[in-house]
Amino acid sequence: MKELNLGLDIGTNSIGWALVDENGEIVKKNGFRFWGVRMFDEAQTAAERRTNRSSRRRLRRRRQRIEWLQEEFKNEIEKQDKNFFQRLNDSFYKIEDKRLQNKYTFFDDNYTDKDYFEKYPTIYHLRKALLEKEEKADIRELYLAIHHIIKYRGHFLNEGETFNPSDSEIVREIFENFNDELKEYANQYEDDEEYFQIIDIEKHNFYNTLQNIMLTKGSKSDRENQLRELMGVEKKTLANELLIKLLIYGKTNPKNFAFVKEENYQTSEIKLDDEEIQEKITENKKTIRELSRIFDYVDNIKLITDYYYLLDLLGVNDETKKCNESISNAMVNTYDKHQKDLKELKRVIKTYLPLAKYKECFKEYNDANYSKYVGSVSSNGEIKRFGHCSKEKFEEYIKKLLAEIKDVEAQESVNRIIEKIDNGDFLPKQNSGQNTTIPMQLNLYELRIILNKQAKYHPFLLEKENGLTRIERIVSIFEYHIPYYVGPLSNANNNQFSWLERKPEPIRPWNFNEVINIDASATNFIKRMQNKCTYLQGPTDYCLPKMSLLFSEYNCLQYLNKLRIGGSLIDKNAKEKIFNDFFLVYQNPTKKKLSEFIYTNFGVECNDIAEINCNMSSWITLKSIFKDEFNTKKEDGTIEAIIKDITLFEDKKILEKRFDELYHLSKKQTKALKGLNYKGYSSLCKKLLDELVCVNHITGEVSPTIIEIMRDTNLNLQEILYSKDYPFIDAIDEYNKKTNNVEVDFRTFIDENLYVSPIMKRSLIQTYRLIEEIERIFGRKINKYYIECARTNKAAKKETNSRYKNLSELYKSCISIQNQLLKENIELKYLKKQLEENKNKLSIDALYLYFTQLGKCMYTLNNIDIEDVIKGEKYDIDHIYPQSLIKDDSISNRVLVDNVKNQSVKGNKFLYQTGLITARNKAFYKMLLEKKLITKEKYRRLTEVNVDATVLEGFVNRQLVSTNQSVKGVIQLLKKYKNVKNSDIIFSKAENISDFRNEYDMLKSRTANNFHHAHDAYLNVVIGRAINTYYEKNRILGINDVYKIQDEVKTLNPLKILKCRKIYDLSGKLVWDLKENISKIEKYLYHVFDIHETLRTYTSSEMFSKVSILPAPKGTVMIKSSDDKMDINKYGGITSYKYCRYAIVEAIDKKGKAEYILEAIPTAFKNKIGQYLKSILTKKYKEFKIINDNIPVNVIVKNNKLKFYVRGRSGENVYVVRNAYDRIFSKDAIRIIRSIDKYNDLLKKKVEMVSVDNTIIVSPSKKLKNGQKTKEIIITVDDCVSLIEEIKKVYSKDIYAYSPIISLTAKLNEISDYSSYKTEDLVKMISEILILLKTNERSTADLSIINLSKQFGTISQNKKLSSGMKLMAESITGYFEQEIFEVPRGI
Repeated sequence: MKELNLGLDIGTNSIGWALVDENGEIVKKNGFRFWGVRMFDEAQTAAERRTNRSSRRRLRRRRQRIEWLQEEFKNEIEKQDKNFFQRLNDSFYKIEDKRLQNKYTFFDDNYTDKDYFEKYPTIYHLRKALLEKEEKADIRELYLAIHHIIKYRGHFLNEGETFNPSDSEIVREIFENFNDELKEYANQYEDDEEYFQIIDIEKHNFYNTLQNIMLTKGSKSDRENQLRELMGVEKKTLANELLIKLLIYGKTNPKNFAFVKEENYQTSEIKLDDEEIQEKITENKKTIRELSRIFDYVDNIKLITDYYYLLDLLGVNDETKKCNESISNAMVNTYDKHQKDLKELKRVIKTYLPLAKYKECFKEYNDANYSKYVGSVSSNGEIKRFGHCSKEKFEEYIKKLLAEIKDVEAQESVNRIIEKIDNGDFLPKQNSGQNTTIPMQLNLYELRIILNKQAKYHPFLLEKENGLTRIERIVSIFEYHIPYYVGPLSNANNNQFSWLERKPEPIRPWNFNEVINIDASATNFIKRMQNKCTYLQGPTDYCLPKMSLLFSEYNCLQYLNKLRIGGSLIDKNAKEKIFNDFFLVYQNPTKKKLSEFIYTNFGVECNDIAEINCNMSSWITLKSIFKDEFNTKKEDGTIEAIIKDITLFEDKKILEKRFDELYHLSKKQTKALKGLNYKGYSSLCKKLLDELVCVNHITGEVSPTIIEIMRDTNLNLQEILYSKDYPFIDAIDEYNKKTNNVEVDFRTFIDENLYVSPIMKRSLIQTYRLIEEIERIFGRKINKYYIECARTNKAAKKETNSRYKNLSELYKSCISIQNQLLKENIELKYLKKQLEENKNKLSIDALYLYFTQLGKCMYTLNNIDIEDVIKGEKYDIDHIYPQSLIKDDSISNRVLVDNVKNQSVKGNKFLYQTGLITARNKAFYKMLLEKKLITKEKYRRLTEVNVDATVLEGFVNRQLVSTNQSVKGVIQLLKKYKNVKNSDIIFSKAENISDFRNEYDMLKSRTANNFHHAHDAYLNVVIGRAINTYYEKNRILGINDVYKIQDEVKTLNPLKILKCRKIYDLSGKLVWDLKENISKIEKYLYHVFDIHETLRTYTSSEMFSKVSILPAPKGTVMIKSSDDKMDINKYGGITSYKYCRYAIVEAIDKKGKAEYILEAIPTAFKNKIGQYLKSILTKKYKEFKIINDNIPVNVIVKNNKLKFYVRGRSGENVYVVRNAYDRIFSKDAIRIIRSIDKYNDLLKKKVEMVSVDNTIIVSPSKKLKNGQKTKEIIITVDDCVSLIEEIKKVYSKDIYAYSPIISLTAKLNEISDYSSYKTEDLVKMISEILILLKTNERSTADLSIINLSKQFGTISQNKKLSSGMKLMAESITGYFEQEIFEVPRGI
């Protein structure tokens, strides 16, 4: 029976797979060859769904508050006006759709709406009157005022029932904390200390001056300069680039920070008024990890801007210097100012511009006029409402309009308006985004005054029910706020997003604490928020907080166990001393402090140590709080529990309660702990680090715990887990089997137990389903799995940073050592000039190394002629660790050197074996390190005096072990559900496959087709098996001597291993024969094309593709689909539906003829399909019948020889479809396509390429170390013509007989002579043509160069199905196929 070895190439939107036997042949059954590509849409993160869900919940709770308020007023209002609430509820409808055909919204004939608005132009005028007047109000007016206060009550960020807008303590606290953070960064990044310049908050009258600047109406640039002067900071400082920019402009882009050396960071601009500000902060924290802590202060900076906005809005009394507390009064003032500004603007435009301009600005609707600014326009006595434009857009429009006024007498008025615009003080609006800054306490203040005043005239407000007056109940409705740790109020058993514990009775604001079990709900919240350990899957194996004492120690030991003093790893005694006397002393340990500590205590200069990214700050802080109690509370677990609570609960009230009730802390301790902010979780649990042990299979000895081993040895976690002395992986598997024996669906297991991104969860689900189907088909288990891992040492190939910008900054830092450079005959000015001239060529590694080495050969230290580097002459790029022995192409392992010295002396040796490294070399290398021109790892390799066994073992272990989280997820799935052993899972490194392809000309092109995924999966098995067998054999035999691997036969370089001709396993079985395997691989990659591509089908749950409400008559979807009155022509609609699935319908037209229709079903109508179909079909058809209403998205349709996937919709009657047959190209064609891909890639990077005689030299030939040259990459006209000819043959096949493809091939056939085309034009044409027809891709091509459309190539299918068409379903492998429906022939 043949072996079943499954190769997997797992991506975020595809899985390549191949089932291979022990002889390297792809397994066949019933003529079906088992290899293919599973395609699927990349899963999105939950962020968008979470945002929409939160918005729905917020609006639902607001409606609930209003309903409760109506219950309180209902009886009293109905005594005066029984239809009041019905009119309010119908106020959205036009008069013909209202239940009561009444022309009034609020009132009646006795007191009309017009009377009301003349008296109170805005709701704030009514609120102001109720606040100030001592007279009885109409009960309906009273309700409207209270309704507005409860609907728009303000934020709950400030504790307590009162709020003093004049209290600037919050500003002081934020500035002091910001300064503390700057000090910590200055300590951490000592070389950039000036960038983290602290703010001079001790300056006399600092906060008063700050307030004056923030409240001044003037030029923003002037105010920015004033703030810099006040704070005493320079332009290129974090205080200016983050704090001041946000305070003045409300936005900043971290990409432009002087500290950020990466030019192409994918950062997000931070805007304080952005609804997605938290997502943008998170994105920047992930991207610019060096500044991740400081981004937490963006919320605090917003608090400062909010504070000053409130001061400005409410007004400050000149005498008392106190702020007014009436929001209503402030809003009325805003209204009056708006009216005053509007009057002046209208006067100026009407007087000095044509009447048409006046009408354009105030009487019409356009993108930026006044009507658009306020969101309404009055036309023919009717007010039309629509969306608003931004203030900036409106002000730009007004400035352009005013620029047309040339009258001299108008200039004073024009200048006054422009000055107000520049100061941000023109036409202010009552309702703006900045109203979110208003705290609820200011509205509560008005609510209490209004209710207490009106209670004299409306006694029902003082009536009691269940011990509470109606005023108290209304106030409790206002104050009703559900803590985040309680969450949604629906029953947890019925809602995956709910976790609360409650009684069955209805919840009201006044019984909330009795119905909800707060403590139990908080406990459930804790469990929900914690992730499970990456390795252990027990029910209580939750991840430790990042600030946990145990995890902090683990991080420090990870660092210390690789720390070297004098070139050697430190011993246990030295480690204990550094940990106890350094890490347990300094809150923010730095490299500089550690170097000084090592020199003081060990007498060794150690300036080349790594940056410190760990600390024991939580230990130090909590020890200072608990003093003598610390050790006791640490031992009994109290300290770790407190750290977990601080990490979990942002709410200081619940923290205070827990500190008191659970830990019985003093008030002083509680106060200190409440000031701590610990965030984030690790990926490891306590049991893994400090409880789990393993048994040595040979000696039978029980091991220490992982943390104990780390304390006693120099091993890190990965080394311990996969060490032959400590079989922890086996112990982890055994533990998981015992503790996780409750059977759950594999999807649930992935969701709840695997520490992988949401994007990768879909990949894991598809992988598992693929495995299940293969085993079901063959009726037995898969023998071994070969899984491709992500790239490791080739990350440099995808680097995003700008080499030019980085080198420019580094050269600036070299100015301080110019005298030292001159001694080495290095002219910095010359190097800078050369860098500027060659800045677009730095993707050439040799040139980049030239500049990082300051123009010196790294071995001889002689100057290098840059022209020789550009020509590729006289100099080699050498591998410090010889490439013949160890494969590492990273920049940290490569240097630019004299080729004669390299070949005659260095050869295939380690540097310390050559005698090349002198004291002068070492001093030069150290200078490069100090100026960050080389990495610490490169410095270590250049200067080390030996390469011990641990380095070699580490390299082998990295080849055999994966740290990729997604791969770990696959492993956990296989172990739990397929009982797969560790030895049956082999990791295949992506770079090994890539190197093999390049070495043996096994070309791959992502552009040509999707076959490369299946090819890589096949190579994972064949190549991965050979390399893994070799490494395992060597690991078992032992690798402890450098000289052993300097024999070509015993190399550790994967590519060299494969050249060993034959590889045998320990039993003597042949695993790899170079000649035979190359022949077999060539056959499968270029002569066997039965690769099965399948596409995931699904039914969607998303309701809308774009949730934007458009004014009537725009929109395609009713705003409220359950309300038949909501005619889009009257009320507008939502932009478009999402379709959940399709239905096949047999419809009879007016003439009695039958048609078969494939109709897309909107998610909004998934439970009302008949109703939806009736609404769209009855106009054209007299009757219809649903044949099948459960056709998934991506269903396959076969029409004659065409095969395509249906998804998406264009208009009412057409679907945009995607081709299902991939393209097959010859190896020669793929070679040209690869050259074109390379050309396009360099074009994007703006790399200069030479074109000679209509031949593009994409990549010139390069001289190799062995004297040979690489083949140059060129594109000729002949290449392009031959490729076009092959494309024509491919695209002319019957399987691609789509209308646009037929047109394309016809157009290409018309072209008989390409001599008039430039090569660049042909390359562009081919690149566009290759966009078309790729499986499961929908793109259009710009083919205007051959007189076709700029958006050419959309493949479509009418929803009316043709005779003989078949709808098909296929299984994940493609082995099973089922007909869903065939259109009767003759229709």
